[in-house]
Amino acid sequence: MKNIGYILMAIASFAILVFSLFTDPFTDGDTLEDFPFDKGVIIKTDFEDFQADVLEEKKPVLVVFWQEGATILKELEDLVRDTEVIVARVNITENPRLAQAFDLRALPAVFLFKDGELKEMIRDKDADYRALIEQYR
Repeated sequence: MKNIGYILMAIASFAILVFSLFTDPFTDGDTLEDFPFDKGVIIKTDFEDFQADVLEEKKPVLVVFWQEGATILKELEDLVRDTEVIVARVNITENPRLAQAFDLRALPAVFLFKDGELKEMIRDKDADYRALIEQYR
């Protein structure tokens, strides 16, 4: 009877893992780097690519520093669907040097760049990202 409990737990864990892989396009285990939507795009960036992905981009770029378990990327998905914006996601666990460069104190942290310049540091979790992006178009 004890072994059946372990087997059921293993099956449930496997089912949760499979479900999360197919329902969350932002898992780090995903091999797809870019997630294009109707107008915007979500990209994964790191210390080495930050210059090209963010600082050399002419469009507004929301840089989202996050860690496993954060829901902010899913919250920004609707914004990306209908706004010409690039969301550059930075997992701080994988990119500690980039996180240190911005002296992050809390997560998630969102920064708005336009034409290679930092325009806004957004600390409010209820910020109106759409209005901020429109302001810098």
